[in-house]
Amino acid sequence: SESNEVDGWMLINGELINYSERKCAFHSKIHRRVAGSAVVTNFRVVFQSRFDKNGIGFQIPLSSIVSMEKPKEPVKKADVERHAIDIVSKDFNSVRLAFSEWSQRNQFLKQIQSAISSLYQNGVKSCFAFTFTSSEPSGWKLYDAKMEYGRMGVLNDSLSSSGSSSSSSSSSSSSNSTPSGWRLSFVNASFALCSSYPQIMCFPASISDETIRLAAQFRTKGRVAAMSYVDPFSKTAICRCSQPKVGLSFNTSQHDAELMRAIFDQRPDHSVQKLHIVDARGVKAAMGNAIMGAGSEGFLPEYSFCRFRFFNIENIHVMRTSWMALMSICASHQHHPDDRDTHSDKWLQELSD
Repeated sequence: SESNEVDGWMLINGELINYSERKCAFHSKIHRRVAGSAVVTNFRVVFQSRFDKNGIGFQIPLSSIVSMEKPKEPVKKADVERHAIDIVSKDFNSVRLAFSEWSQRNQFLKQIQSAISSLYQNGVKSCFAFTFTSSEPSGWKLYDAKMEYGRMGVLNDSLSSSGSSSSSSSSSSSSNSTPSGWRLSFVNASFALCSSYPQIMCFPASISDETIRLAAQFRTKGRVAAMSYVDPFSKTAICRCSQPKVGLSFNTSQHDAELMRAIFDQRPDHSVQKLHIVDARGVKAAMGNAIMGAGSEGFLPEYSFCRFRFFNIENIHVMRTSWMALMSICASHQHHPDDRDTHSDKWLQELSD
């Protein structure tokens, strides 16, 4: 079994209860006030209803918690639980736990903070994923890169069915190549090229591993342009990469430009005259990043075969603040918010830019 019951709580294997509060309430936008109990484990914060343990409640993994704070507006005097905590998670979900005594709230908050701190005391292996035990096959084997590329029609049958155990690094552009014009590369087998990229990647067959290594040096954090998806009908590919290290000196890389040109040559329709590069940032942000040694290749003549489009999306911190402001407006009004509110959160402005 992957779970077991401890003191009325269903826990998954490896999960331990650090702290329990039997009397508290969950304030939901839908159900208003729900009386129940809550626990802090080495994995998550869980609340369950006093009357329906399998019904109304919530669970938030500790590593998903963004912030915990006292409510900005006072809890209603009619509520028994006057002392509350608002917990916001990385998926923008917000829940409120309320307690009858301030000491209960402070103790529960302290326990959550302590549990979160312990996650990072001894590095990544302190995380619950390394404590969890399962009778199922290793999660690392659930994803097979070769099978995924084969599913998209990039690889021929022999490559897509040969498994993903190979870790040899090929320096030849013809190794593992396919009729589709793409090939597998194990250049990142030991994550030396890029720690946030997979071990097996797909590149144009004309590009060698040595060119990939040199091109990666021109991209922040080594995130070289690699194929992510191929449309099964049009055979049009989507590749992703990080911003280039252009800087204020307008640095260039012939290897990166060569890789980009090879990606462009994979287009199924050769009447298309430009390789489209989409940048989620704004032009001003890209220029600002140039001061920090990065920027955009849109200002370099080596990429004249590319067409650049900036989406003008603010960074994640600005977007999160705007979204949370919108959620706060929605939660605090029974009727439609007025124009001043919708302008203050700037969310509609972000969507329209």
